[in-house]
Amino acid sequence: MIEFYAYLAGLIDGEGCFLVHKHANKKCSLGYSWQISMTITQNNNAFLQSIINELGYGQLVNSRAHFIAFSSNYLRKLIPKIAPYLRIKKPQAELVMEALSIAKLRIKHINMERTNQRLEEIELELKKLKGVL
Repeated sequence: MIEFYAYLAGLIDGEGCFLVHKHANKKCSLGYSWQISMTITQNNNAFLQSIINELGYGQLVNSRAHFIAFSSNYLRKLIPKIAPYLRIKKPQAELVMEALSIAKLRIKHINMERTNQRLEEIELELKKLKGVL
């Protein structure tokens, strides 16, 4: 299984995208919520499905681009297994792990102002690492 996680880390380094994003959400008391996720884009659906089958989780999404989406709960399991093998996207993975820890505090309403501020900082840091800013 170690070989699989090393391979997956290489795939994520090339085709993966880590995301921490604030978006409007009328259901939340603050009027927004945070999305923390990771995707792997690849045109070969059978290949993507084989990754999901190996892991036992992930969601195959077929839109203009085909990709696997991993939500927060799955990232908490996956990142520690792939992090030792990441080369390019290790800083993004570390930021996402920090965001996941902060999200747990937000659920408990602990220091909301500071946690929201740090999530915003992480969102910007990820954009800079991707070259978006």
